[in-house]
Amino acid sequence: MLLLAGGAMLRRIERWPLMRCCGLVLAAVLLAAACLAQSPNPGDGKLQFGAVITDANGAPIRDVTDKDLTIEIQKKPQPGQVQAIPAVTAIVEPAAGEFTNRNNATTGRGLVILVVDTIHTRWLDERDLRPVIAKYLAACASSNLPVYLLVMDTHGTLHTVHDYTTSSATLTAALSRADAMVHGRPPGNATPEVSAETARLVDFLKGTIANFAVAGAPLHASPEPVLDMFRTLSAATAGISGRKALVWIANITPFEVDEKTGLVVGTTTMVNGFGVVGSEYQNHQMLTPDELKVLRPFWKACLTAMVRSEVALYPLATRGQADTPVDTQTLHAMHMLAVMTGGREVSPMEPLASLTGISQQNLAAYDVVASDAGKTCKSDWCDLKLTMSRPGVRVLAPSGFFREAVSWQQADVLSAVLSSPLDFTGVPFTLHWTTTEAAAQKKKLGFVVTFPPDADLPPPTGHELNLEIFVRATKAGTDPQNANFNAAGQLSPEQAQQAHQQGFALNNVIELAPGEYTVRFLVHDKLTGRLGSIAVPLKVS
Repeated sequence: MLLLAGGAMLRRIERWPLMRCCGLVLAAVLLAAACLAQSPNPGDGKLQFGAVITDANGAPIRDVTDKDLTIEIQKKPQPGQVQAIPAVTAIVEPAAGEFTNRNNATTGRGLVILVVDTIHTRWLDERDLRPVIAKYLAACASSNLPVYLLVMDTHGTLHTVHDYTTSSATLTAALSRADAMVHGRPPGNATPEVSAETARLVDFLKGTIANFAVAGAPLHASPEPVLDMFRTLSAATAGISGRKALVWIANITPFEVDEKTGLVVGTTTMVNGFGVVGSEYQNHQMLTPDELKVLRPFWKACLTAMVRSEVALYPLATRGQADTPVDTQTLHAMHMLAVMTGGREVSPMEPLASLTGISQQNLAAYDVVASDAGKTCKSDWCDLKLTMSRPGVRVLAPSGFFREAVSWQQADVLSAVLSSPLDFTGVPFTLHWTTTEAAAQKKKLGFVVTFPPDADLPPPTGHELNLEIFVRATKAGTDPQNANFNAAGQLSPEQAQQAHQQGFALNNVIELAPGEYTVRFLVHDKLTGRLGSIAVPLKVS
């Protein structure tokens, strides 16, 4: 394996002649505000996306070839290829003391993500749905299928209830204990992991994080947190092979979607799912033209991230105890988002039945590549259509894409990722600690970040590396300590081949005072915009 050393360990470079010819520099600096590189533009050359193909009974069809599919962009036939999701790879078991974001949990099993949006959903409208969600988690656990459950609080922050990397056995035990505790039965003893999972599930069932607005109060629409959630989950799951289903649970949508342009448009103020008038609530456009002008680039970036990461939206409009039905605007917006991303709406009357089978469909999905997407479409929103030559076949795929998606130019994006409860998978890596040296009142802690061959570093089309490794160490009661390390330079063809065949490693040191920390490592590939992160516990004596 190629070892690239730097920072305080530059003395080791002389042992590795490869370093002298590639000119790689790894230097520690304080974390500063930074921007993500431009997100890939689906109009530039090839466009890759996920598609589910089923028969008339909803069973996945698994023998589709290029000859079976017709790809149309702007109603013009398009050359393309279709391939099944790669077969299950060998499970990667970290050695003792190693931490990794490589996705054993989802290998060959698909992923469903459920998000309860409490900004746009009242507790009284979704409290009866939470036990149904618990039943769905139990069904996933019994079939050993990965599922992710999060709650977005009224400030837009995501909170993990169940992480898809947690074992099915732990989830089953925690669900049983949570049910006992909610209904006043003794839960019995449990391991620390099961107890922690139980506590999160009990809080979820009791509505610890919820929107307790009364039925007559308006829900204040906030489109930015919803779009940021879409984008964040797309980036976090980008390294998971195949199609992912995002179930967004909300009572209203904070935007409407124009069918012709694919763009977000304004909505009216909503009360109980209806636009309101009268002296108490003024009927007005929720998004002004200036606000729409600011929001639309963000909208296009988020929708592009979902298509690129093969995240299909399965929106669920919940009404619970509401006195009125879900409004037509919400239903239309949810329908449009589902169609645009290749998903479908979840029935509010039969949510459990509607969710059944999504994991299996994701697993049976295909990767579809349109070769000349940029040449065929010259408009902003490009219609996309897949058809099968076989009768009675249903295709779920994105209905279009934005030709010129904007870059992620928010200066606090990387800082937000470091604070996120999610592990990002776009760049797979493994981390382990090495040396510990006393240094005044702090200790120097050596670490090695190892990138496997499937990390595709450097990118297959070149020999250049341009990485940033951000480190955030958090100790209770203190401000986080931040550092980052840059690795940039040109590799020789031999070095690049070695990295692709065997992987490579980067090492450096951080300094921390004694205490118990959570240390988050974030790798940012500046050439592709991919992100990888993990959070590891650390005790400094």
